[in-house]
Amino acid sequence: MVKLKWIYFQVGQRWLPFVFSMERLVSIMRESLFVEIGDTTIHIVRMGDGYPLFVLHGGPGGDHHLFGTYLDELANKYQLLFVDQRGQGLSKIAKKETLTTKRMAKDITELAEKLEFDNYALMGHSFGAFVALQHLVDYPEKVSHTILLNGAPSMKRDNIYFRRMIDEKVTPELKSQVQKAIEVRRRAYGRGVDEHEEALNDVKESIQLVIRMYFPTCKQSVIDKYLDEVKDTLYNVKVMKYMGETNYGDYDVTSHLQNVKKPLCIVTSEYDYICDPDLSRKMNRMVKNSELHYLGNTGHNSYAEKPERVISIVDKFISADD
Repeated sequence: MVKLKWIYFQVGQRWLPFVFSMERLVSIMRESLFVEIGDTTIHIVRMGDGYPLFVLHGGPGGDHHLFGTYLDELANKYQLLFVDQRGQGLSKIAKKETLTTKRMAKDITELAEKLEFDNYALMGHSFGAFVALQHLVDYPEKVSHTILLNGAPSMKRDNIYFRRMIDEKVTPELKSQVQKAIEVRRRAYGRGVDEHEEALNDVKESIQLVIRMYFPTCKQSVIDKYLDEVKDTLYNVKVMKYMGETNYGDYDVTSHLQNVKKPLCIVTSEYDYICDPDLSRKMNRMVKNSELHYLGNTGHNSYAEKPERVISIVDKFISADD
């Protein structure tokens, strides 16, 4: 449901009423911050002025534009901090050896210190969920709530799962497109330093080729809206290539989950062909202070297919302790 609010503006000697959608109002109230931490500078887009909620994009190699305006309604209640993670988006180029989930998790603690937050919540989608979970394991002191949207505790099984989904679930036509996307992505990775725009276009082409892997059941209009929402994403091809080759810095926190005490919210989807929903169920069993939300008839990008449902889950989870 769209929330409307009356706002009055002075025109000459008169105050005239205008009605605004709150979602539209918050979507234009964005503040761009560049925060120096440790060895780099991180770009953040801030919205709202409530309880701090850091939001981490997927990828790797993407940026905050991947969330579009889908979660903006949360800024009516929370201070949203969309982070361009280390070396990505408008954040400063980082040394490749620092491109790990562990270092990016540490970045959140340093950002919170610089912004003088005593406590905060943290949410990530896909790769961003990896970083969020790594942060919960490594730095649980000040994070009050952690939300994982379509994530996993390890990359060791996900590559196998993705290939299995291609073999078992997708049509021959989509299989062909996946193979073509792999070839286009390799072409992007092989581009020279003077072919940045060409590499960026290659990445965008590869994403469009496999978009049905991320949205296997929804209408084409939902996909078209998503592609329009994320069109300004500044993909970093070098980060994509390096982190893919290093398995995201050997990301695997499975053995640490039983020690997690802080509240954890896990959101997974029936038709997530990227991150195995069974791993989300496993996380829920291993972390006593966790809750699991299973979204039926939904793909990997749950926040884009069912934004109202995701917003409700996030709000109720963080607000439960109020």
